[in-house]
Amino acid sequence: MSIISFLIYDSRSGSTIVAALLNQFDGICVTPESAFVNRIIAYNGNLNVKDLNNFLDYLYYELRFAEFNIPKKYLAEKILESKKKISKKTIIEIILKEFFKYTQYETNHYIIKFPPGNYLGIVKDMFPNVRFLHLIRDGRAVFNSKSKTKTIRRRKPMNNNLIKAAFQWKRQFKTYPQDNTIIKVRYEDILSNPDISLRLLLDFIGISDVSSIEKVKAKEDYFNKISDRQKVLHNNVNRPIDVTKINKWKEELSEEQIYLYELLVSKQLKENGYLMIEKGKAHSYSFYVKISFQFVYYLFHYIFDKLKNIWCAIFIEKDFLDKTKSRYILFYTIMKNKITEFYE
Repeated sequence: MSIISFLIYDSRSGSTIVAALLNQFDGICVTPESAFVNRIIAYNGNLNVKDLNNFLDYLYYELRFAEFNIPKKYLAEKILESKKKISKKTIIEIILKEFFKYTQYETNHYIIKFPPGNYLGIVKDMFPNVRFLHLIRDGRAVFNSKSKTKTIRRRKPMNNNLIKAAFQWKRQFKTYPQDNTIIKVRYEDILSNPDISLRLLLDFIGISDVSSIEKVKAKEDYFNKISDRQKVLHNNVNRPIDVTKINKWKEELSEEQIYLYELLVSKQLKENGYLMIEKGKAHSYSFYVKISFQFVYYLFHYIFDKLKNIWCAIFIEKDFLDKTKSRYILFYTIMKNKITEFYE
């Protein structure tokens, strides 16, 4: 079996651009974003011939995996044809093989574009030679992007809560502690010097003779693998790299937002080489009053969102949530919309 690596990241960290750049190299194939590995690991039902259809129904509930366009019946046949015992590892390997089956390029290294999260240890046990490419982007730029990028379905910002965004960005460093299986690379460094940064990653995942490996595919090759539904979020993949956008967040975020973000995660920003630009400065009394009001506003919505998620976890069956998420009809979203309509 070919070698498997994972590209791990916080959302809006430039992972799709980096995936497209890595996918250009000979022998490298990167999957579109999907939680299929996490879902396979999380499955607690029986994995046997009798219950295979139930497992596949569960797997295809995730819309991003369904958009891999591997026919469910065909995948079932390939799993049953395998000479190996049906296992989670075997299924992951078959999915990777079948998804890239029709590529005209020889593939000997798969990169799965999705963070394994709490399943990191299980993934390491399942694939002893696995490597993780931890992509980091300045958290302030991540928040700026999340607050301005609209979701596909609701057409609302992905995350305009500064506290929630800061905690999400911070959590990745606890979830993925440094060891010999994980390499950290900054998005800004890749944009500034892509050739050196990308070849450093290729060397880490075990590509021999990195200096001579060639780019045999265009960035468009990866973009074409992304489903039409998702492409609207990644239009910049086909555009030339623009290093002037690295610090665009400095112009688009307010001084108060930058200060508050730095206050929450200054330790992690500094540890990853990002300079403070507001924290430490002398500010007026009115500035701190604004900060206080913004903090209370963000905190209230953060707590409300947490309570909402807890309520759903307690009172709504998990399988039902899986189905409704994949079909975009989450119960609490519908209720929220109805309440909004009522008051309007």
